Amino acid sequence: MRIGINALYLIPGKTGGMSAYLKNLLKYLQEIDTTNEYFIYTSIEGAGTFNLSAGNFHEIRCSLPARLRALHYFWELFILPFQVWKDKIDLLHSPANIAPIYLSCKSIITIHDVGIYLSSVNLPRVFTFTYKKLLPLMVRRASRIITVSEHSKKTISSVLGLSVPEIVVIPLAAEAGEVHEEIKKDIKTKYNIKEEYIFTLIAAIPHKNMDGLIHAYKILTERQQEVPQLVIAGIRGPAIQKVKKQIEEWGLEKNIIFLGFVPDSHLPSLYSSAKLFVFPSKFEGFGLPILEAMGYGVPVVSSNTTSLPEVIGDAGLMFNPDDPAEMADVIEHALVDTVTRKNLVEKGLKRVKEFSWRKVAEKTLAEYKAAMASGD
Repeated sequence: MRIGINALYLIPGKTGGMSAYLKNLLKYLQEIDTTNEYFIYTSIEGAGTFNLSAGNFHEIRCSLPARLRALHYFWELFILPFQVWKDKIDLLHSPANIAPIYLSCKSIITIHDVGIYLSSVNLPRVFTFTYKKLLPLMVRRASRIITVSEHSKKTISSVLGLSVPEIVVIPLAAEAGEVHEEIKKDIKTKYNIKEEYIFTLIAAIPHKNMDGLIHAYKILTERQQEVPQLVIAGIRGPAIQKVKKQIEEWGLEKNIIFLGFVPDSHLPSLYSSAKLFVFPSKFEGFGLPILEAMGYGVPVVSSNTTSLPEVIGDAGLMFNPDDPAEMADVIEHALVDTVTRKNLVEKGLKRVKEFSWRKVAEKTLAEYKAAMASGD
């Protein structure tokens, strides 16, 4: 079987959890599948990102600048099908919500969430058109649809009018990287971080609720004289200027640090040194940073919405993301109650072991085989 992987969307430092998904999927597919041939289609920015050491995995570098959104979508919809036909691909897997409508082969699409259908935020027209108008056509063309949580499965079914059995849930996973004490010290110095801090990894876009977290943090500083720094890492977005202005008005510039995008090599140190990890998002298809934090033995508090309770289980404390006072209460409890913190760490380390990237690869490969065996 000749399997194509549509990695054209990947822009290092810009595609968040979907990058982790694809990198780990390819890592473990190389370990478990030595029979099928794989062709990984990459953009100019994503070329060379993957460590493709297995002889049956080949990178096809396409002359596409993925940062140009309109051209990117045009390429995926109309040029990629010709490349797939040329390479005699039997099955194309598109792991990031967008897939060609017309293909000469079978198609599998991973839809992480359909939050764009539920959001009132104004987004670029080419983005909304592609998702809202073309996604229904893409999923009806697909032989298999994969998603990452039961919540996403139900939402996708409702929004796109699909029957639930047509959608397969394959949860994501997390693996803790190696942590070196000297590197931890260097990272803190580099980012001007004090000994104790609250950490979060979220993009500065409205539904990630950075403004809600800032408001909750302000409430904490009004209650206590000494509150750990708030360190925010993640992709900068349209909400960042509004949030920074609010921080200046509240006089919290010295308390809150914005790191922007940080390389993967810095995350083990940033996670493992944190006193607490907070995830305030209002909508998630999965919520991968929660598992990552648990893997480093960090207590986790998070929103109680969408897919997040599925990921957390009983290993974290939860709050209503629309209530900054409640968020502050939960954060404060996790900071000051040592018994609670110890329990959260123990439960988190146990919880993260229930998720496995190898299982993700095994289940995905099973879907490849099932798609080829089907008459769709």
